[in-house]
Amino acid sequence: MDDKERVIISAHLDSTAMFAPMIMAAPGADDDGSGVVTLLEVIRLIAENPVELNRPVEFIFFSAEEAG
Repeated sequence: MDDKERVIISAHLDSTAMFAPMIMAAPGADDDGSGVVTLLEVIRLIAENPVELNRPVEFIFFSAEEAG
């Protein structure tokens, strides 16, 4: 592992309605979906274009952020 600072680009991909699901719908389509699609598009663009990055980049999809 090198000593360079890393750039982390992330999105969350879960959506739950843990409390009162009949009242509060899980907003996954526009909440999680927009972040996941944006992150996938960034990955696609970097993979398809010859770019030289100055730092290592990590792509992370988080889940269960609603739980803290």
